[in-house]
Amino acid sequence: MKKSRTSGVLFFVLASALSLSTALNVYGTWVEQAIAFSAQFMTFFILIALYCKWRDIEIFSDNAIITIAISYPIIVIVKPLYMMFEYSDQTMPSSLFLTQGLEFWLSVFVATVLLKKEKR
Repeated sequence: MKKSRTSGVLFFVLASALSLSTALNVYGTWVEQAIAFSAQFMTFFILIALYCKWRDIEIFSDNAIITIAISYPIIVIVKPLYMMFEYSDQTMPSSLFLTQGLEFWLSVFVATVLLKKEKR
């Protein structure tokens, strides 16, 4: 199968632009914006990997799937940990911990689905 470089470049340009617009809408430090950019950018790869898993298509190598699956929960957990560090002088609402906890467990579930080998 012939690879289209134009499609690849367009994918990265669009994914980067959408991730950048998300990051610039975050009111916080540059670190919070970098985390938001990374999380949004990773979401594109998560969605592609989940779709490929659903349709039984292999476009990522096993190492790439492992990297994507492990990186996702790490990015999800880094966001609230950094917020707790940066804003340690303020009281964090308990609803924040609930939503971040749910997001983390969802990311672990997604990672499990991606790493699970299907029986044939």
